[in-house]
Amino acid sequence: QDIQMAPVSYPNCKGYTMGLRYGLGSLMYGMKEMYRGEILILGNPRIRPWDICIIRDEYNDMVGPVEVEAVVHMLSHETGFLTEIRPNAVVMANSTV
Repeated sequence: QDIQMAPVSYPNCKGYTMGLRYGLGSLMYGMKEMYRGEILILGNPRIRPWDICIIRDEYNDMVGPVEVEAVVHMLSHETGFLTEIRPNAVVMANSTV
């Protein structure tokens, strides 16, 4: 297994416990980039940015909520009404420090 490390520097972070919290927050925001790209679905005019959708990814065997970062509605006579969603994974941290 490859372990990837990145320096995290916060000038207000003092102490071990605060370091754990800041590190957890950094990991949490980094995980939001887990899903990149776009999801193309049949047109749904009710989908707006910051909505929460449930995705079932059979290729990666993952199921869960994604946040709509951006949405584009397209209408043409060749393809009909389509909605393109740019997702962000919904990430929650369980801090028991």
